[in-house]
Amino acid sequence: MKAYEIPLRLDKNGKLNIPDKVMSLLKKDETIRTIFLIREDDDDEISWRMLIKDQFLQGYSETDAVYDKI
Repeated sequence: MKAYEIPLRLDKNGKLNIPDKVMSLLKKDETIRTIFLIREDDDDEISWRMLIKDQFLQGYSETDAVYDKI
């Protein structure tokens, strides 16, 4: 299986336009798998990281400080 990573942008009508160069790589009447990776808002990313950090630190105990000296 071959994989191609191509940044695409939706047009004003909300449609994806696949460049002709990419289309030429595809065979007619071929089934392809498509994965969409959509960037999330930065605020959501920051909130998610804070939650992970807080939950991780809840498992930290003062007795674990002995490992900080190693």
